[in-house]
Amino acid sequence: MVDPGQSLQVINYITEHRLELKSILITHSHHDHIGGVGDIIDFKNVPVYRSNKHVKIPYSNMNGYSGEVSVIDGDTIEVLPDVLAKVIATAGHTLDGVSFLVDEKHLFCGDTLFSAGCGRVFTKDYALMYQSLQKIKKLNPETLIYPGHEYTLNNLFFAKAVAPNNLDILQHIDEIKGRLETRGISIPTMLATEIKINPFLRCNDKDIQGFSFQLNPEIKTELDCFITLRNYKDNY
Repeated sequence: MVDPGQSLQVINYITEHRLELKSILITHSHHDHIGGVGDIIDFKNVPVYRSNKHVKIPYSNMNGYSGEVSVIDGDTIEVLPDVLAKVIATAGHTLDGVSFLVDEKHLFCGDTLFSAGCGRVFTKDYALMYQSLQKIKKLNPETLIYPGHEYTLNNLFFAKAVAPNNLDILQHIDEIKGRLETRGISIPTMLATEIKINPFLRCNDKDIQGFSFQLNPEIKTELDCFITLRNYKDNY
């Protein structure tokens, strides 16, 4: 289980499908990602993996629970029998942000990267956030990305405003509309796709830089471009 913001749905699903919970992964300490942990570990006492920089999680029913496991960048943990996850420090949205690369092909990244977007930089450390996005960008292009929220269509409209001539974005809007109509969800997304459509992964692109320059003629670096885009998105 990754980032259980609520507990009832998780417990009911596990019970209904006769599953056995083995571990809980926490990408960061915002309440909508940890709110259900207390009740879930009362239901099933399993390890909770979280960043070593994690603020203390306000579990509702600790009852002497001591199963929290502190992880750091580069750690490898066994999240299921014979299934490993690599820990990647991806701070910026929060100081304690981590992502979990499961089985070398499934990335659970919390609110660091969304499809066609990225999380707000609550830390105000834009360099740290940009560094985290670059870490993700360097993964295998076929990596499947599982963000903490689905803002895909709204993010794509923003991406279109930033890069109106990007045909990949225009095509992806139609694809996502179809997915939402038939499946009700648009994720996971593939990293190769994000590299084509996500403006926050394309701050090295001349068109993206040109758009940012219109907003802020003082930009000189890719980081400047990212900061300008992120601030624009905050009020979009």
